[in-house]
Amino acid sequence: MEFLVYRSRARVSRHSQPFHDIVARSQADNPPLGITGFLHAEAGCFLQYIEGPAGSLRALYVRIRRDPRHTGPEVLCHGGLEARRFDGWAMGWCSSEVMSYRAFAAAIPRGGEASEGRLAIAFLMAAGQRIDLGLLAAPEFG
Repeated sequence: MEFLVYRSRARVSRHSQPFHDIVARSQADNPPLGITGFLHAEAGCFLQYIEGPAGSLRALYVRIRRDPRHTGPEVLCHGGLEARRFDGWAMGWCSSEVMSYRAFAAAIPRGGEASEGRLAIAFLMAAGQRIDLGLLAAPEFG
């Protein structure tokens, strides 16, 4: 099993139907592929973590790179994984209304072993826990 974290520039608003379509399609398509993950949208940026079998993950990232709803995907980190970080999350999501990545990153001291990819993973896991613990209402599409 592998994981991948990428960042891209969004061409769609988090409040738009195309954004909701991304999440809804991911939630439908990912389970049969063994893919789980989390998507964050903030200030014209997507930050996404995806995990699953290597072949499924690579095929998904090829589709992601071609998706016209964003531009310039940049891999922040990629590697092997012994256990899922987002088990049971076909695709969780949040926005800066939940937690701001920029504020989170600014509060973390720079230097040493902290790479941007690991910082992104820590942020997404923290944001996912805030939703999972019921501190916010579950996202609704409509």
